[in-house]
This record gives sequence, C-alpha cells and structure tokens, in this order.
Amino acid sequence: MTLKPLDEFKSRFDVEMKPELVKLEVLNKAIKKRLRIGAIVAVIIWLSAFVSLLILYIEQFNALMFFGPVLVALLIYYLIALRYVIKRPNVTDEYKRIVIKPYFEFLDNDLSFYPEKSISTDEFEGSGLYHYNKYYSKYSGNDLVEGIHGKTSFRMSDLFVCEEQSKGPDEVVFYGNFFIADFNKHFSGKTWVYSRRRKHMPKDHLPQVKLEDPNFERMFVTFSEDQVEARYVLSLSLMSRIMALNDKINGYINLSFVDSKVIISVSTKVRLFEPPVELSIYDFSPIESYHAFFGQLLGIMDDLNLNTRIWTKE
Repeated sequence: MTLKPLDEFKSRFDVEMKPELVKLEVLNKAIKKRLRIGAIVAVIIWLSAFVSLLILYIEQFNALMFFGPVLVALLIYYLIALRYVIKRPNVTDEYKRIVIKPYFEFLDNDLSFYPEKSISTDEFEGSGLYHYNKYYSKYSGNDLVEGIHGKTSFRMSDLFVCEEQSKGPDEVVFYGNFFIADFNKHFSGKTWVYSRRRKHMPKDHLPQVKLEDPNFERMFVTFSEDQVEARYVLSLSLMSRIMALNDKINGYINLSFVDSKVIISVSTKVRLFEPPVELSIYDFSPIESYHAFFGQLLGIMDDLNLNTRIWTKE
C-alpha cells in the first residue's frame, strides 16, 4: 500500500463533504459557546464568593474559604455545559461516517475502519509494555483500523485503560492509540523500548541495551532478551523514524518487538480520529495530522521489512 497525496481527498472534502458537515459545524459552535459561557460564569461566581468570604471573615480565613467556592463554581460549570457535552458524541459519530471512513477508503479499498471495535485485552497485554493485570477497572476503545501493507498485516485503535488502586482514584495505565503490525516472521528474542517519560518500566529486570544514537538514548531506554538482535532491530534508520514519530505527537511512544510483531503504544490522551472541539469541523488540519501519523507508521513497517538481518525465519 502506497500512501497517496491528500490533494484529491482535499478536493472531495471541500466539494462533497463540507455540505454534509453544516449541521455538525452549527452544533460544534454551540458546544464551544456553551463551554465558554460556563467557564466565564464559573469564574465570576468563584471570584464573587471568594472575595465576599475574604472580606467578611478575613481573620478566620482558611483553605475551605478558597476551595469551597472552587467546588461550587466547578459544579455550576458542569451543569451549564452538560447538556451540550452530551451532544458531542453525535458530532464525532457523524464526522467519522462523513470524513474518516471515506478517508481510509481513499487510501486503500482493503483498509477497514470499525468505529465501535478496538484492540483486545489479550493483544494489549501480549505486548508486554504494561504490567499484567487481569482485572482492569476500565478497558475501552474504539476506531479500529485493519489493513495490509505489503505482506504485513496491521491493526490499530484508540484505547483507554485504567487500573484500580487500593487507595485513591483509578490510575490511567494507557490512553492513546495502540498499533500492532504482524510480519509473520519471528524475532529470536523479545525487545522493549520505553520512553524515559514513563513512570514504570515492567521489563527493567532485563539487561539494558546500549545503542549507537545518543539522541535516541536520551529519549528512550531499551531492554532485551537478545542484545545482538536488539541492535540489529534498532538500526540507525529505524531509531531515526521512531524519534521522528515521537516528535510529531503531543505525548510519547513505547515499542515492543515480540514474536512476529512490532507494537507501538502512542500515549497522547486524545482520541485520534475525533475532531478537536476547539477547531471548526471544516478544518482540514486534523486529516493532515492523521495522514502524517499513518505515513510514519508505514515507514516503520517498511524499515523493518527491509532489514533482513533481524529475521530468524520466514
């Protein structure tokens, strides 16, 4: 599959899709306006309550006089915005039907897009990128994309995974896009590449791999069961592609090379194929971002396919 230029799709977007997006743009503007009004009202209420309490009880001032009005203001903001926030899924669902599904069909007729499906828990846990936990307090996802690039099959979807804590709120394990490419050719060992921005590295009991690129080493830490193969896998070319992908996203990435698969978890805390509420529905820049992101993933697959030294068997 060759990544096509966006010019033709941009023309279709302007001519065919924008007329269908009119109602969504009206609703999206109403949501943004309501959120702004809610924020302004909440700030005014907080300031009024805080100043009043400060004047009346200056000698008995305490933290409750500050945080009490904050909680009241947040509640009022929530109530003002709730009606419109509930309507936001209608915008995203229709946007995916009108824009995102045709986008993938434009790229390749064999690409499949399933808005309601996601990567399974078995696939997520099989990556080894996160501590195994059979009972996640929340595991949800959507926007599954499936396809074949050359002879390599791949799957990707948004995921939101939480783990229950003995004390306090649930911990977010992963929130972003999860990508799996299956090369049908096997690595002899398993290798994990973690961003240094991560708090926990489940494979830190394994030997750490020292790599040639100092910039890569500053951004990532690598553990492997096979030091030699890990250095073959993480060629200078592939490390460059990984750093380029990491630089393009508002977040960070982790990778694993397990069995016949490369898995990339892209932690962005956003839904990849949902239009940002702050932008116009007519804005084409999200599509350009999806396209660049997708192209970088294809580039990583190309790099691995061309690196014949790393495969132990066909």
